[in-house]
Amino acid sequence: MEKILTPFETAINNTANAYPSIYSKDDVVQLLINLKDSTLNNVSLLLEENATVSVVNENEFQVFSDEVTNALDHFINHNEIIDTDSAEFGIDYDNRITIDNIRLQDDMLCDELRDILLDKFQEAFGKIKTEE
Repeated sequence: MEKILTPFETAINNTANAYPSIYSKDDVVQLLINLKDSTLNNVSLLLEENATVSVVNENEFQVFSDEVTNALDHFINHNEIIDTDSAEFGIDYDNRITIDNIRLQDDMLCDELRDILLDKFQEAFGKIKTEE
């Protein structure tokens, strides 16, 4: 932000410290043109400094996808994501026991999937920029 404001501060200081005189319309127009050019230049430099462009090819995305899938599969196999306390059973013909209803702990599964996606994305493609 400081780089964007620098041309304005310079113009204000130069004008304030100039020998007292009457500024013409051309002087003011030239000052504004200089401000515009300096500001545009500084903004483009800031954009270039902060721009990060990543191209992900199909193979890299496939590796990322496989790692996410494997991590989620590992989580499902090693955690109780099924709420067995909420299971409802029934008796079917031939006295077979059936599960009529059972609750999946989807909130736990969604939280873990979010964490896996963030971790694997950072491993595969670098740091995630967050607003401060």
